[in-house]
Amino acid sequence: MEKEKLPLQTALFHAKSSPATAASLQRFCLTLGIKYRNKNLSRQLTKSFSHLDCYRFPQKLKIVRFKKVELGLIMNKPLFRLIKEYSREKMDRLGLFGWPHVQRVLRLCVELTKLEGADVDIEVLKTAALLHDVAKYLEKNDPRIDHGVVGAQMAEAFLKKCGFPEQKVDAVCHAIKVHTHSEEPKSVEAKILHDADFLDKLGATGIATIFIKACLTGNTIEKVLESFYTENQESYVFQHIKWIRIKKPHFYTETAKKIAKRRNKIASTFFNQLRREIKLEDLAEFKASK
Repeated sequence: MEKEKLPLQTALFHAKSSPATAASLQRFCLTLGIKYRNKNLSRQLTKSFSHLDCYRFPQKLKIVRFKKVELGLIMNKPLFRLIKEYSREKMDRLGLFGWPHVQRVLRLCVELTKLEGADVDIEVLKTAALLHDVAKYLEKNDPRIDHGVVGAQMAEAFLKKCGFPEQKVDAVCHAIKVHTHSEEPKSVEAKILHDADFLDKLGATGIATIFIKACLTGNTIEKVLESFYTENQESYVFQHIKWIRIKKPHFYTETAKKIAKRRNKIASTFFNQLRREIKLEDLAEFKASK
């Protein structure tokens, strides 16, 4: 009989040499949604997976914990690495503002999930975080492009080609598409990605990004300050300043709302102090106090 052909994403371990118990394998299969036909799972899975170059788990599969989140973090390491490489290749086209931003958003997504106690598909969330800006570089040549919409299309084509779980592709693409406010996010993963991406534009991180952009484009401190207070649309740095200037940014998670409030206060305090120093108002106060 011809061996059953399974998609790459279900080939998660080498059952061939695994001494794991049938009970452990049952739990493992149930968690991953893999169908099984009989109690002799070790033999069956060996038969199903032995012809594939599978992701390797510890030989004693019974030591693996079967919590959903933990599986999401460890189950697809080679696939996750492939997604990271694809993302980095696209993001490096943005220079200093590409890959580092994606890494921060990825960490923010994970931390927001923990702080919210949210029930998410961590594989969907982390993949969407890695790919959310893959079309961003296209906006440099055509500002009319919505990098969320185009990025979702690029992500869909890539994920289907690389063997990502087919049933999760739509969820990843939805989160990518709506993070640019093209429409309301419907899933928890999409809401967390939106909040994480927005948070990275605020506070000290946002300020640092603004001034790096200013230096690279030949803008002075005074020009940045003018953009902050006058909404100078012609300024390149205003594209980022506009996020900091939003007085009541919209977030979906309570944690993000609280963090944003703190970060906005930092930015407001910084620019107010910068304006005072540029105008030498702090010196005037110092003279008056003597």
